[in-house]
Amino acid sequence: MWRIISTWVLFIIFALNVNAAELPCKDVIYRSQIKTLQLINPHTPYALPVISLQSSNDVLELSFDDLDGDFKNYTLTFLHCNADWTPSNLKTGEFLDGFFEFNIVTYSFSVGTYQKFTHYKVQFPSALPQQFTRFKLSGNYMLFIFENGDAEQPVLSKRFIVTDAKAAIQCSIRQPVSNTKNGGQQLELTIDLNASSIANPARDVHLTVVQNNRWDNMAQQIQPQFVQANRLTYQFNNDLIFEGGNEYRPLDIRSIRFQSPQIQKMYRDEQHIMHAELFTDESRAVKPYLYYADINGAYTLYNRDAIDPQSVLETDYVICKFSFRAPESSSSFFLSGNITSSGLNSRIPLYYNSKSGHYETEVLLKQGFYNYIYTDAKGSSYNTEGSFWDTENEYTLIVYYRPFGTYFDQVIGLVKCNSLKAR
Repeated sequence: MWRIISTWVLFIIFALNVNAAELPCKDVIYRSQIKTLQLINPHTPYALPVISLQSSNDVLELSFDDLDGDFKNYTLTFLHCNADWTPSNLKTGEFLDGFFEFNIVTYSFSVGTYQKFTHYKVQFPSALPQQFTRFKLSGNYMLFIFENGDAEQPVLSKRFIVTDAKAAIQCSIRQPVSNTKNGGQQLELTIDLNASSIANPARDVHLTVVQNNRWDNMAQQIQPQFVQANRLTYQFNNDLIFEGGNEYRPLDIRSIRFQSPQIQKMYRDEQHIMHAELFTDESRAVKPYLYYADINGAYTLYNRDAIDPQSVLETDYVICKFSFRAPESSSSFFLSGNITSSGLNSRIPLYYNSKSGHYETEVLLKQGFYNYIYTDAKGSSYNTEGSFWDTENEYTLIVYYRPFGTYFDQVIGLVKCNSLKAR
């Protein structure tokens, strides 16, 4: 009997793996009722989701809300990816121990909110008997959620990274020598591979840099200027010049009883859902730079009106109306930041309203504190927010290694570099 069940489970797992490999390796929410998707390391909640092979205590926590407010049987599975976020040729058993897929069994219903929802949560790697998982290899990974094990109907997908620290990375940030990008930030770094025996680092080692956790404008496959033994040096590299951008705009919807400075009007509709109309934002491209502390596009959930302000079950939803002042043109404008985890795309498009003369969009957001910016179709905020050398940005440097003759990329180094601290 056990052999029959095991064979059936392996068949389901194989089907999931085949279909997961055919899905795009990027953050996507496939169903409109899924909101507030978060995948974090609880020790670094505002950073990219990263865990280390060396740490037995490192976990990632996935959570999301289903606005249908009922129970669904959600299934979780994983896929190993190459450095360029395409599926690797590894079989699941080569990178994962334990269950190749398992159900999310931790869920709770909302309490005292007008918008009903079911909150799902799961941690991995896990030592729980019914969810035992352990990653055997470092690299890029995709997490996929399906309903009822139906691999033809994906619910969401999310990226994360497993590291195996073997490289030491030193980074500094300065103003670019060239004027090719006004208000740019030039990264310079060295990668020390002395802990690894790499025959041809110039060929086998690759660098990716991510600014403010944004996969849409990452720099990939960056080659070093100098290779000396097992040390790679990156200097005066145009691929490592990023737009400084501007500090993220704040949105405070931690209370629906009191309006924050960003909100012009709040009201409830006939279904008792709260609406918040923000003051119209203007371009900051021609305005002088002004520093203020932000969280680089992240957000934190909080309800000041609840008995327990940090309870995700007592935190309600608000329809937020964003407005950006710009003349109608052929240009497209988008709302960017982790705020888009409540949407279906990596950026949320704005549409021109001929009556108001503004670009507008509405987003359903859970109560909390958010950061956002406006970008163009290419992800640049140069013409909407301006670009300044002084801006505080967080860079994540990821070192990939593919030994000659192998067929997958390892992550042998990962560090964060802050533009204010690395000068």
